[in-house]
Amino acid sequence: MPRPWLSVAVIALLLPGCRDDPPAASDESSSGEPASSTGMGGSGQVDGTQGEAVCVSGSWSGILRRGSAWTSFTECGTAETWWLESAPDGCDDVYLTVMGTLCGPGEYGLQGAYAYTLNGIVTDGPCTTDACDGAPSTCSETLCQLKCDLWEQDCPEGQKCIPVTQADAEPPWDGTTCVLLSMTPDPPGAACVYNGLADGCDVGWWCQPDATGADMGTCVQLCQDDMSCTAGSCTACNGGGAHEFGACDPPVGC
Repeated sequence: MPRPWLSVAVIALLLPGCRDDPPAASDESSSGEPASSTGMGGSGQVDGTQGEAVCVSGSWSGILRRGSAWTSFTECGTAETWWLESAPDGCDDVYLTVMGTLCGPGEYGLQGAYAYTLNGIVTDGPCTTDACDGAPSTCSETLCQLKCDLWEQDCPEGQKCIPVTQADAEPPWDGTTCVLLSMTPDPPGAACVYNGLADGCDVGWWCQPDATGADMGTCVQLCQDDMSCTAGSCTACNGGGAHEFGACDPPVGC
């Protein structure tokens, strides 16, 4: 005897859409095209793809921030935060313009926490963060030079911390940086040479530039007060608001 219910069951198995197989992955995300809010859409030319990621060349302005193991870049006027590769040393919470390549979406940076990664060269800045509003109060390399503490002397072995300035060896001394320590330091009060990479004086002393040229000076002791001077008294120096320091009996004003 014919069994019509069996025929119906067979037909149902053959018809598409009647099985419980999981749906195929959507092709919508396979293009890797980032949302327009990332700034990728109109900021540059598509260079190519990396898997599902799209890479775009262009120029982006925003705020660089960094932690002990991460560096991020937030584009001006947006909440978009990207992983930033090749970030300038010493910079934190400053405005930069980076020309290069933005890639995504993907998993980038610390624990893959960033969907996009920016890699390039700095073409503008560093400036204070108000540059995103079009009117930076300061643009200076020294914004990236507060790299060390004059009193802790926390530079790597073989280096020391000294004051630096954005001007031509003139105050304000609005930054600090690590320089190579001389193997044979100049004695206190002696003439010295500072070339931007090394300072001839000992740790805790500074080759204060004098009127003879930007690379010539005198070894003076850094101080916080008179008690910290081996001899003489502590003269306050113009730290430009970045930090306060002084020099013991400097031969010229600082």
